[in-house]
Amino acid sequence: MKLFLGLILILSINMFAKEKVIAKIDEASGIAYSQKSNSLYVVNDEGTIYEITTKGKILRKEKIGKYDFEGIAIDEQNDLLLVAVEGDDNILILDKENLKIKKEISIKRKYKGINLLKKIRRWNRRSCFI
Repeated sequence: MKLFLGLILILSINMFAKEKVIAKIDEASGIAYSQKSNSLYVVNDEGTIYEITTKGKILRKEKIGKYDFEGIAIDEQNDLLLVAVEGDDNILILDKENLKIKKEISIKRKYKGINLLKKIRRWNRRSCFI
């Protein structure tokens, strides 16, 4: 009985916990923290990179191109941003200071016969997965 009541208490706390939104960025798909600048870098599905404060103020917003970004990482030592491009199996390497593309690397799905990247099934408007 005590276990049951404890479980109910934990579940009820989680039900009433509120998410804290610090910035509204449409279709955000990746975020990384920069210790050097004490800011967050956010990418979205529209090919845009945002730099925001930890409080949510947008410091920079840059449309990089017609990309569908899916994730971001930061190389603090070399002041680089590494951005995953969905569907293209590419990583963009950008200069952290000016957000210009330095290099684009193609990632192979298989390495020594092992599948490293899985194809994502997309929703088709005909109500089925392809």
